[in-house]
Amino acid sequence: MNTPTFRELNDAEWQWIEEQKAQLAEFSSQHSPSDAGADASLDILDRAWTSWMAKGEDDLDSVNVAINVIGINFGQMLVDSGLFHWVIATDDYGTDLAVVALEGRANVLVYPADFVSKRWERRETDFLSAAYGQILDQVEQIEREWRAAGR
Repeated sequence: MNTPTFRELNDAEWQWIEEQKAQLAEFSSQHSPSDAGADASLDILDRAWTSWMAKGEDDLDSVNVAINVIGINFGQMLVDSGLFHWVIATDDYGTDLAVVALEGRANVLVYPADFVSKRWERRETDFLSAAYGQILDQVEQIEREWRAAGR
């Protein structure tokens, strides 16, 4: 596999991310009413996703909305950790919106919408909080190994 390449997001891509972030309030109000008005959190993402999944939605437009709202907000939380940043990544499989950590060294990539889409395919719920911790732990472990190796 070739090394992925990255480019900065353009204005339209940044705007789309902002739209997905703004849609979380409505999505969580509909699917996790007790979280209405609360600041975005991993727990809210998990509760809203779990509630939405319980409805068994299979309309592809609705599925795509849910995947994008949850996925992009999950990606933003990875960015907010300070370890990742948004990019457009191109690799052997194509070009997509991603977050990357340790760019140019280990290139730890997460494709947030695809990450959530795979969970929809498996009908998986309550995974975001745990996955977030595992991803950050992995990045920190790789960083420690790089430092130990003098890189």
